[in-house]
Amino acid sequence: MTSPRPATRRRHPYPGNERLLREARGHGGQVALQIGFGAGLAYAAQVFVLPNQNNTRGDKDMALTESEILAGLAEIVAEETGLPAEQVTPEASFADDLDIDSLSMMTITQAYAEEKFEVRIPDEDATSLSTVQDAVDFIAKAQA
Repeated sequence: MTSPRPATRRRHPYPGNERLLREARGHGGQVALQIGFGAGLAYAAQVFVLPNQNNTRGDKDMALTESEILAGLAEIVAEETGLPAEQVTPEASFADDLDIDSLSMMTITQAYAEEKFEVRIPDEDATSLSTVQDAVDFIAKAQA
């Protein structure tokens, strides 16, 4: 039986590191672990520190404006509910005006909005968003 090889420090990045660093949802300074498995259960692992990123949105230099966030939310709500996007106004209540129940709200915020706006919306915050303007404000603040 052969003994395992000791861990080594490599300077050669594993494939996919650029994407992982670009799309990582952590904060700068957090430690990330990337593990890859190959044939015969051989594996390789790499630990690295995420870079500080004020903006994870690739080539865009600034956060979205409130009107851009509103338009994006209107698109998401229209797709999820079938309502016309024009009905999604800042003062509209998700529950009363748009007839969005809590399950649909979680789908909208955590499946679609998090991906579209590249922000994290925790459960407790998602349940406190009662109007479209609340969601716009939360997303704008999270992107800052």
